[in-house]
Amino acid sequence: MSTPHCIVTGAAGFVGSQLAHSLSQSGWTVDAWDDPTLFAERPHLPKTPFRHVTDYRSFDFSGSSGRWHGDAIFHMGACTDTTELDETFLNKVNTEFSQSLWKMAVAQKVPFFYASSAATYGAGARGYQDDLEGLDSLQPLNPYGASKHRFDLWVRDQIRAGTTPPRWAGFKFFNVYGKGEDHKGAMASFVSQALLQIRRTDEVRLFKSLRPGIADGEQARDFIAVEDVVHVLKHFAETPCRNSIYNLGTGRARSYNALVRGVFDALRKPPRISYFDPPPSIESRYQYFTEAPMAKLQAEMPRGGLDFLTLEKGIQLTVGALF
Repeated sequence: MSTPHCIVTGAAGFVGSQLAHSLSQSGWTVDAWDDPTLFAERPHLPKTPFRHVTDYRSFDFSGSSGRWHGDAIFHMGACTDTTELDETFLNKVNTEFSQSLWKMAVAQKVPFFYASSAATYGAGARGYQDDLEGLDSLQPLNPYGASKHRFDLWVRDQIRAGTTPPRWAGFKFFNVYGKGEDHKGAMASFVSQALLQIRRTDEVRLFKSLRPGIADGEQARDFIAVEDVVHVLKHFAETPCRNSIYNLGTGRARSYNALVRGVFDALRKPPRISYFDPPPSIESRYQYFTEAPMAKLQAEMPRGGLDFLTLEKGIQLTVGALF
């Protein structure tokens, strides 16, 4: 049996680097598509023996359909800065780039797996159901979420036109955290942000709640460990599953207070938490609750396949990898 071969875009990013490393350890050969300079600039990334490293910026996607043959494309690359306001840039990097890769996968009949985002759900007023026919009702809160949503809508158009890779899946990542995100700065998960705050001040500051009935720090998110994200992506690559877009969270929202207590516990320090008013610029765009309905993905996984890490265990693994 030949060695499976894949592309991982965003291989110098957070999820992409962890996925590429895990695939390599499982016997895949990996072509990395990213900015090659980033691998040297980010020494915290796992050392993966890539077969090739391609600068995605110089690749001629308009005529690329005959240039690559392999067993899967994992499209993890994107501008993930939720504060980026340049819609032209986001459309080029997050939407048009994704469309070109999809077309290449169609032409070469290669399975295609891509990262969407829970940011496509906006404030969640219309729920978080990963239903292809419900995409039109979603209203992302920022240009980043809108750029991801445009690609999801385009994918649905391709399904209706019958222009799809032989196997494909999109994954709406919820709040992914874990090792390998040191380079993300302000866009890193709050696990990483909390660790940084504790190193500096032995305290973590959280937004006060401006919503009646929700106490300070009880704003909640669906936090998922990067190890679990990688597990799901590999399963879809190695096992035929239904072609669709899926939520990828744990299915259980946890509060920021719980997360911060978990970080302090992992560091064996007593918790110190203070609260401050969120800036007016984000009040209208702030999500108080996200939680991924997971029944659709659960149906595609083996029995027990969604036995994800608890937030506390995931934090312990992350802290253990850093200290």
